Amino acid sequence: MAADTRPLSHRSAPGRAFRARLLAVAAGTAALALSGCTAHMDMRLDASGSYDVDLVMRDTTGTVFTADTDCQEFAAESLVGTGEGVTVTASPVGSADAADGLGCEVHVTGVPIPDAAATDSGDASDLLVVRDGDLYVVRIAGYGSTAAGPEGAGQAATADSEGPGGEGAGDAPAEAAGGGSPATDAATEESLNTVVDARLSITFPGAVVDAGGGRVSGTTVTWDDADALYDGVTASGRATAGAGLSAWDRYGAWIAAGVAAAGLAVGAAVLRRHRRRPGRR
Repeated sequence: MAADTRPLSHRSAPGRAFRARLLAVAAGTAALALSGCTAHMDMRLDASGSYDVDLVMRDTTGTVFTADTDCQEFAAESLVGTGEGVTVTASPVGSADAADGLGCEVHVTGVPIPDAAATDSGDASDLLVVRDGDLYVVRIAGYGSTAAGPEGAGQAATADSEGPGGEGAGDAPAEAAGGGSPATDAATEESLNTVVDARLSITFPGAVVDAGGGRVSGTTVTWDDADALYDGVTASGRATAGAGLSAWDRYGAWIAAGVAAAGLAVGAAVLRRHRRRPGRR
């Protein structure tokens, strides 16, 4: 593969386009007021300077995802962009008869994380992930947010109008994206948690510095509030493996295992001594 000579901000197209598509699907789901829809995204940031994404989207109604939906659309170069070392795979999951519904599973690996200071004019506000000093900063812009700029908003609108199933499949989401649809207004007035099972997790190499309202466990911050994700979330964490973690966070599992092993050893010794007593003379 030829070397990518585009500026870093343009080389991050996978993150920008991927975010736009994710928001388009989420907006379409909200506009249709579907029940039983699922959107789970897990991000893993590596200390080596790249990140991976696993995305699972399901629909039990057959409205957003149908038997004719081509999941490979989510892996198209025109959608996720290109980059040195980036790989994208997409495949269908479930079935229309399954309890969890039909959908698509997307895996993105090896997306480079640009340095905030090295982007064009130093503006990294429209990038999904950047490195800022010793921190990784992740920004998931809310639907309709101007954080992605006119270009990002245009991508989201285009993705909405096309829909995951091609032309026609996204007509209702496209109408909702215009902002005047009663379905959209009703969905935003009522909690999206009643219609969408949404979850986002971000795992940093080191300690979480800013959880952005999410729930922290070790080096991972998780949101499972569809309303918060619709509005957009931001989080930051240490870019160096193990940085900022306490001794317990780093070695707690080993300490617990050691204590358990020591307890078992003591218990076994006591048991052996107890069994020998009846035979003693």
